[in-house]
Order: sequence, then structure tokens, then C-alpha cells
Amino acid sequence: MVGLWARDLEREVLRELLHSHQVPEDSVVLLDAMSEGRLTELPCDLLVLDRRTLHRSFVEELRNVCGHRPFLLGLDAVGSGAELCNYVIDGFPRLKGLRGNEQHTAFISSTAVGPPNPARNSTAPHDRPLQILVTLGASGDASREARLLRALHTSRQRPLQVHIYGIEGSAQLCDERDDMLVYRHGFDPSLAMRFSEFDIVFTHFGVTAYEAAAAGCAVVLLNPGRYHEQLSRCSGFVTLPYGCFPKLRWHRVLAKLFRNPGYVQARSAAVLNPRGRSTTEVVRDLVRYRTAHIANSPENGNLVGFAQCPVCSSNSHSLLYRFPSKNYLRCQTCGVLFMQRAIAHDIQYNTEYFFREYEKQYGKSYLQDFHHIKGMGALRVQHIRDLLHGSLLSGAAAPVEATSFSLLDIGCAYGPFMAAAQEAGAQSFGIDVAEDAVQYVVNQLGFQAACIPVQELNASRQFGQDSFHVVTMWYVIEHFERLDPVLKAVAGLVAPHGVFAFSTPNGTGISARSNHERFLRNSPEDHFTVWEAKRTAGILRRYGFRVERVVVTGHHPERFPFMGRWAGCAPVGWVLNKLSRLFGLGDTFEVYARRVE
Repeated sequence: MVGLWARDLEREVLRELLHSHQVPEDSVVLLDAMSEGRLTELPCDLLVLDRRTLHRSFVEELRNVCGHRPFLLGLDAVGSGAELCNYVIDGFPRLKGLRGNEQHTAFISSTAVGPPNPARNSTAPHDRPLQILVTLGASGDASREARLLRALHTSRQRPLQVHIYGIEGSAQLCDERDDMLVYRHGFDPSLAMRFSEFDIVFTHFGVTAYEAAAAGCAVVLLNPGRYHEQLSRCSGFVTLPYGCFPKLRWHRVLAKLFRNPGYVQARSAAVLNPRGRSTTEVVRDLVRYRTAHIANSPENGNLVGFAQCPVCSSNSHSLLYRFPSKNYLRCQTCGVLFMQRAIAHDIQYNTEYFFREYEKQYGKSYLQDFHHIKGMGALRVQHIRDLLHGSLLSGAAAPVEATSFSLLDIGCAYGPFMAAAQEAGAQSFGIDVAEDAVQYVVNQLGFQAACIPVQELNASRQFGQDSFHVVTMWYVIEHFERLDPVLKAVAGLVAPHGVFAFSTPNGTGISARSNHERFLRNSPEDHFTVWEAKRTAGILRRYGFRVERVVVTGHHPERFPFMGRWAGCAPVGWVLNKLSRLFGLGDTFEVYARRVE
């Protein structure tokens, strides 16, 4: 059931759109302040909130009285309760505070706008006067109006008819300046219905600008201050520059406008759809959220819309960023940074993943890169042998030869690390969820491997091993949506005083430090946790591991801000590389931990 808590106009639009996407009419419930008392009878799985301000207590009450935790979609949601929304669509761009997952004008009221005039979109005769509308608000601004009229008169390249609306106290009259006619009008409440009569609309940032763009006009903004100017540029509108000496810059913009009005009209149309998604696509995704929500259950820990820490299962977290398909949150209990999906992604770890996707990122397929990966594995094996040898000398581990140990590689892929470990004297085993990769490891490399998730592995029955001296995960640990059962399984697989080693992207590397928001936005959709070296020890301690060594890898001098562009110059590159290693700024890192009693 879908609950719509919205203003009257948007509520009706949403109901019609949802109904057009196979959401039954009787499952869409219109909510308002009068219906709050009967929400206990409405177990909504998708709750759409369109209120001017959302208070945290109000949103928490809505979630609780619905009988479970519904997926909360906020439209232009602001206030303390906005953080509890699983997905937020901003109608207007935001410069301050936490931005929504996406910005879309689908839910900005525009039903009062007249239909676009198709004749204006065709090529008009050059001698036809351009119809220009100027509306700067009810209060008006005489200085901006006068400056604009002078600029229009100077820059015109064809006859103009300028209509000025909304100037307080102005009578209807007509001024004639050469081939530019100026008409002044008072306030007209139905002006939006007449937008289609005009070629170009000059206004300031606000609903009027979007309504004019929806009517097919070329919209140019003339803003009263820098804040509105920033909003205009952020949204993509063509803007007459704000400042003390705008005359020359205004002339350039207007000259381009008169030479090619279609360019500005196209820019205005693009503002209505900043991500290239239609209203239909937005609503389709809403239905997908609802379907995904129903398909999942609280028992599997994967309930869409229920943000829960993947390590400690805490519900106490702070929201850091919103992106079109995901949110990033910081657990207030254990400190882990994790991703919450907003849109379900069907990522399959199969042949295409290891070949096509891998090649997109690294320029070669996984098997083509096999020997390079194996070479990196040899260095990792050396770190592991050092730790094992230390534990053997201290008498802490089972009495085996220092050069012989059992190893389980979780997420073994096509087995390059298993091959490197075998050459170092290890008895290698592997598991992976990719059937093709496991078959390659078994048939081509001759190792024992199984296609099974680590949470379901019975090592004694599968491999004849109760435990392993070493368990490894190389760029695998971030792919688990629920880490707690995985790390518990690993703790049960590692022998006392054995080694657990893994590698993962670095949440405090140079890429993350340079631009944390961009780093998380570009993070792969199947990376559910972002590990940070300083928090790793505390997380692993929960599962009986003590971190013995952290090796920061993936040093990229060219990714340093400002100086990175000169990293190709030997002295600069050398210095940046040294700084990266000294301060641990590599974009990946490896962890070597020991199982303690």
C-alpha cells in the first residue's frame, strides 16, 4: 500500500502517476493531517511525504504507526526528519545542507501552465517581433528593469515587443523606442497560462522560471543577489551576470540570445530534466522501491529502507551523503561507514563481471591480468609467512613447519593468489560465488574449490579441514551487504593464532581526502562498506582478531590536488610518492590480523 502525504495538487498528480504504473487505485491512500489518527489501519510500504518541514518526531511516529518501517520518499524534504527519509527528490537545487538523492522538477506544481505553442518552436521570420516577457515579482526592481531595457535596446538584432508584468502601481501604457515596443502591466494572477505567447522570459530564480521553461520559453534569469545567482547557475539556467559592472557581460549574453534563441530554449528545457530522466522514469523507480521493499523481509537483514549497520546492527547512525541510487551513513556505535541502496541493483559475479567489467576498469580481462595479480599475491604471502613464523616461534600456533600451512581464499576468483600461495608452500583452498571462476580453479589449476557463500561453508565436509592457518579476502570484504555473519564465519574458520588477511579500498586515501563526496559517488554500487585503517582494529576486535600489520598500497601521485598535474615530472612525482607513503595516502590498504583467544 502506498501512502501519499502531500499538498492537494501534488497529491493528485502522484496518485494518477502511480495508478498509470500498475499500482492499484485502492492501494493508494491519500493522507493529510486529519487522517493521522487512522494510520494504524494503513500498513503502507511506500510513504510519500511532501511537507514544507519534516520534524524527526513526526517522521518517527509515522514509521511506527504504520506497523513496520515503510520506505520513506521525501519531496523537497527539509528539517530534522529529512534524514530519516530513505530517498529525497529535490524540486529545486540546494546550495546549503544535505542535498537530496536527485533533483527533478517532476513534482513542481506546473498544472497551471498553459500548453506550449508549437508554432514558436519552428523557425520564425526574422522580421517578426520577438515577444519578450519581463516579470521580476510584485515588488519589482526599477533599477534592474531600467538596466535590462537599456541592454535589450542596445543588443537587439530584430524588432522586440517587451511586456513588463508585476510592477506595483504601474498603469497600462506603451513606450516606443525605435523598433522596440515596451508594454507595462499590473499584476496578473493568471500570467502562467499565457507563457506560451512569449518567446523569451526574463525573471529571477523561482517557480516562475520553471513554469516558463515548461511552457517552452527561452528563460533568462536576472537575479536580485548572489545567492539566487548561484542557484540559477547550479540549476543550469542562462543568467545575466550579477555584479556592479555587468554591461559588457550582459551584452554578450543578449547578443548570443538574439542570434540563436533556440540555444537558450534548449538550455531551459534541459533544466526541467537535469539527469535526463523523465517523470515517467522517476515514478517507475518509485514503484521499483515499493516492489523491492515488499520482496525483502526483516529476517534477511536486507530490508530496503531500513538502514542498519552491517557490523553491529545498530540503528543509530548519521547520514553523510545522498546520491541517485544510494545513501552513505556512519554508524554511531562502531564507526563503520556503510552504503544503503535506494535502488536495487542486480549485480551478478559471473564471466561478464570478471572480463567485461574488469576490462573497463583496468584495460585487460582478469585472466589477462592473472600473472600481475599473482605477483602481488607473492608479496602478500610473504607478510603472512612472517606472521605465521612469528607465532610458530612463540609456540602460539599448532606445530607445523613454517613453510607449510593451510589457506582458504574467500572470493578466490580465477585463483591467482592461490597459485602464489601454493608456490610458497601453502595448501590452498578457495571459495567463490562465481561458478565459472570455481570451475577454472578446479579444472585448470587443480585446486580444491567450491561455489558457496562463506556463511554457508562447512569446511570439514567440503575440504576435510576443521580450520585453516590463514583465511584471506582480497578486495572482497567490501562486497558483503551484511558483514556481521561473514566475520563471525571467518572467526570460526581461522585456527587459534592463525592469520586473517584482506585488502580493500582506503576510505582515508588521497582520493577520499581530496573530495570525499566525489569518492563515495564514484564508489562501485556493490561496495557496501568503506573501510578506514584507523577504525579497522576496533571492528576486528569484536570478532577476536588483533591487527598486527597494515600495509597501505595503491599510491597515485597524480591524484594529489593541485600538484598532481605535475606528477609526471620526476622530482614532483618522487616527492608526492614519498608523501603518500609517509602519511598512508594510498587508495587501497591491506590488513593482517591474528586470531586471539
